[in-house]
Amino acid sequence: AAAPAVAAAAPASSAGLRTLVGDFWRFTGPRAFAQICQTAFQRADIVLVAALSSPREAAVYTAATRFIVISQLATQAVQNVMQPAVSRLMALADRAGAQRVFAVCASWNLALAWPVHLSIAVGAPVYVGSFGDDYRGTGEVVTVILAMAMLVATATGARDVMLLMAGRSGLSLVNQSTALGVNLVLNVLLIPPFGIAGAAVARACGLLVRTLLALVQVRRILGMSPASAGLFWAGGSALLSFAAVPLAVRFVAGSSPAALAAGLIPGAILYFALLWGGRERLSLTAFASLLPGRRGRAASGPAGATAPPAPGAPTTPAPATEAPADTTPARSMHAHGN
Repeated sequence: AAAPAVAAAAPASSAGLRTLVGDFWRFTGPRAFAQICQTAFQRADIVLVAALSSPREAAVYTAATRFIVISQLATQAVQNVMQPAVSRLMALADRAGAQRVFAVCASWNLALAWPVHLSIAVGAPVYVGSFGDDYRGTGEVVTVILAMAMLVATATGARDVMLLMAGRSGLSLVNQSTALGVNLVLNVLLIPPFGIAGAAVARACGLLVRTLLALVQVRRILGMSPASAGLFWAGGSALLSFAAVPLAVRFVAGSSPAALAAGLIPGAILYFALLWGGRERLSLTAFASLLPGRRGRAASGPAGATAPPAPGAPTTPAPATEAPADTTPARSMHAHGN
């Protein structure tokens, strides 16, 4: 009787393996091509500027856009923390929990990225001038255009992560390839008449197309949105601290490095104060458990002591239990590492 059972199980096992392999490649294939499109999106405009304008302009454009990498370090850190949490909640069909994580991480993403982009936009003459006097002029325009586009992209959360964790790698490929197509076409059209400013507009348009497509898809398919009280609080705080204050100082004192520092230092102090004031909205209180003495506080204390009961909890002592007569087996197991 065992032989027929094994024979019947073999086709079922083979079919299950084929299904698993098919599911794997249906998700991984589009994801691989999407990654290629994303890499091309980040590099193609530099090549096109060198080909359609000049290598010198390509060097200026490359320097003027390097600030984007700085904010990407922070956003990638947030996304790396977010991905396993969203994946787990999606597997449990907990859409409300996934929405909560999406919104909180969007506010953290904005809180980390906007100060960088606003500071670079306000201090564009200082930032671009740090590479040399030859980089000024059009390089400042490129920096401001892309900084404004990055404000929109970083304010809408990790949209692509939400699509991927929901198994929609095909939509991610559509978004990345569409953005790449828009970027390439506009670069070819705008670089000859406008130079690197046209390349910046092309890249900004591609970035906005990719952002808005994913935002609409997450909203309509998953029913989720990055909007929250924390997002608006972080955005308003960043605009006040890193746009209004430095611009006011620049209007009075000019655009020198000293004037920029005089605007950013008090702006940063104000920003941290505003974040502290809105810590509940931003869910920053979640980090309290990481502070020394916070984790396991209820369990800390001398051996044999118990934590005090919570307010309103019954104070009836638990019935005593007898100790086991012989603990040798338990000691033996621990000694062997089991």
